[in-house]
Amino acid sequence: MHLLPTLELTAQISAHSPALIESGMPLCREQLNRYWSYSKARERKWAAGLDAFRVRLHAADADGRDAIWNEVEPSLADVLISEIVTRVWGAILTACDMRSGETEGEPVARNVLAGHLEICRRVLQFLVDAPGVNVEQLARIDRLRRRTERWTDLLLGHVVHSYGVCDFAVDPARALDFGTGQVAETGSPTARLSWQFLSIGLRAAFPDLPATPGVAERLRNEIVKSMLAGFPPAAFDANGVFESPYLHRLRQSSLAPETPATRGWPGLPPRLVDSPLPLANRPLKF
Repeated sequence: MHLLPTLELTAQISAHSPALIESGMPLCREQLNRYWSYSKARERKWAAGLDAFRVRLHAADADGRDAIWNEVEPSLADVLISEIVTRVWGAILTACDMRSGETEGEPVARNVLAGHLEICRRVLQFLVDAPGVNVEQLARIDRLRRRTERWTDLLLGHVVHSYGVCDFAVDPARALDFGTGQVAETGSPTARLSWQFLSIGLRAAFPDLPATPGVAERLRNEIVKSMLAGFPPAAFDANGVFESPYLHRLRQSSLAPETPATRGWPGLPPRLVDSPLPLANRPLKF
């Protein structure tokens, strides 16, 4: 799975997170352990890769450094963009604990985020220390970092608004601003159109993302699989695709006529029934 599909799937996970959070069920320890183990393995790989690239850059001449930079840039992008996934999933796990009264997901979420932020710090230090990196290369990474921060707060908005998990946002005030608009628009006729705009916006903000193949890709896939495995089966349709909560509501009401359809998904507050949650009704600037 390359980086853009990973981001699109993370956006869907965020949009459908009420299915998991509001279920009130304890999180699966096996999947939490998988998420933690693969995340830590990825951190070690990132750290070792940065050290190896630093040595190579210092040993290379001016002509060789451009070729090395072309190798290292996808790894730097992987670290920065994957922070979106770490923060979004961490916020969801923490919200699940708040809803269920358990203490299972939040310690894992905070530990993984702390490790990821340490790798991000090492990326910035790498950029400062790396010889021969030109201004345009640095600017390109900085622009990517700024985009990832804004998209993180956008995808986290409704979770921050509903559950107060501000620690996982980059800018809590910005995330809350996004979330206020998202929750207010939930259930409106434009909700699904807004979701389509979000997907288009992701593709426009992160076009042709390079992906690190091999072990890095396998670790990324395992992390995403552990996230998906945490959702209840009812969150997916017969083809394994996230099901619209609205369609799920209709099916549940037909199976149990005594339950009014207007009550929505069992356990979900009415304002979250018609997910995917939409964007705030405003132009996006990235």
